[in-house]
Amino acid sequence: MAGAKAVPNLVRRVGHHGAPAVQEGETGAWLVPLFISKADAYARRYENVVCAVSHRWEEPNQPDPEGAQFVALQAYLKEHPKIEYVFYDFSCVAQGSDCGVERTPAQKETFKRQLANVNLLYLGASVLILMDASYLSRFWTQFEAYLSMKTVQFDPRTNAQAIAPAARHEKRWTTKCIHNASAEFEGKHVEHKWWRADQDMAMLILERPDTIVTNAKDKKVQLERLESEFSRITFRPVSKETSSFPRRRASSQEAIGEPASPQERKSRGMWSGISGAAKANSGRNSGQLSVKV
Repeated sequence: MAGAKAVPNLVRRVGHHGAPAVQEGETGAWLVPLFISKADAYARRYENVVCAVSHRWEEPNQPDPEGAQFVALQAYLKEHPKIEYVFYDFSCVAQGSDCGVERTPAQKETFKRQLANVNLLYLGASVLILMDASYLSRFWTQFEAYLSMKTVQFDPRTNAQAIAPAARHEKRWTTKCIHNASAEFEGKHVEHKWWRADQDMAMLILERPDTIVTNAKDKKVQLERLESEFSRITFRPVSKETSSFPRRRASSQEAIGEPASPQERKSRGMWSGISGAAKANSGRNSGQLSVKV
């Protein structure tokens, strides 16, 4: 996806139709694999560099048919010039048969890793909530909103790290209303519902049958992870001097999600498959791990 510095050129390129699917982005060489570590995510080291977009798919095969989401993203990036990378699932996760394409074997492996770890983005990066009137009825969007309003803190009751409501000065999320949603109603309601919600409340709400999800297995897997892993988090803190971010550009061997060596796999933790965009240089690809058109 795109960083703030590329917004004018990117909008000129894709127009009002919004961002392309990941398979289109790959052919245009504007996707940049990055490695994300749990320790850095929990320590919020991606907050000022990476934005994860929380949005509803408006059609089964196209999340943004009118381009309203992309326009809101463009406005957000102009307001947050430090953001270099954006995660937008349609453009960063290889789409399947619902979108009229098939994943390659490599893309299938990457997809599994992305799905298993995507929640780290919403827990550790800046989050743009694209609120429409149906946002608060969907499982994935509500789970993402819940994580975006949390921070990892030490819990003396368990003697471990656990997620807790973020303090006001720790706010990482921004809500932009689109279509029929209003800032005074849906915009405030999402914070009222999720900011102070604890894990038990999240489980209660998200497991209900009126919390809609396309793939029921996704809900089961994510709720199990919420109940087990996020109730007690153990990791080795990473100092600013040894922080693993930003990552260098991945090699072709690493592009499917596996660091090249066991040592790198141990030090890097996992791969989330964030896509980025790098600066254009006279219409050519710059090949740098920054903003690309």
